[in-house]
Amino acid sequence: MASPPVVLFDLSGTTTLSAAALRRLLVDYRSAGRAALVGVGPALRGVLAATGFLGHFTVLEQS
Repeated sequence: MASPPVVLFDLSGTTTLSAAALRRLLVDYRSAGRAALVGVGPALRGVLAATGFLGHFTVLEQS
């Protein structure tokens, strides 16, 4: 059985997200069932933590 697709969001250079962008992340996460974020800086990590979104996504470190 094949694994479900993973949606990867590259947020490099992003420091904040609007409510609409947060909703889009959540909608895409729910559609795919799995999603990952890359390029999450400290400011954005704070926004995602405050909104409870970090628990939904795998956060990958950028190399």
